[in-house]
Amino acid sequence: MKFSNRSSLKIDTCHEKIQLLLNEAIKTSPIDFGISHGHRTPEEQKALFDKGRTAKGVIVTNCDGYRILSKHNHSPSIAFDVFCWPRDIMYNEQSLTIVAGHILLTAQRLGINLQWGGLWKFKDLPHFELRKDYI
Repeated sequence: MKFSNRSSLKIDTCHEKIQLLLNEAIKTSPIDFGISHGHRTPEEQKALFDKGRTAKGVIVTNCDGYRILSKHNHSPSIAFDVFCWPRDIMYNEQSLTIVAGHILLTAQRLGINLQWGGLWKFKDLPHFELRKDYI
């Protein structure tokens, strides 16, 4: 497997260790996956923040991109979000968990200190970020 052009452009906005990790992980992933976000501008971050505060919105971030920065707001980004493919499993919990396990094992093998949002109290299954002590 390999990344689409769109995912590759997102990866290019990420820290070099994330680029290495993702390009290695996609080669042997049990489920095809892509990258929905690498770097986000403050405006993009604020739009996601606001989306979760509408009447029908689901909160996906507590970072507004201005007062509270996301790891996505760094340049290069020290965070990335994934989705699974094909479309019918895009954000399926089981599929995301399988991909997460594969990415985490690849990170461990490469010596990259990574954390997954699926292990947090506020679950964020598509989200990964470099640990603070690694940067």
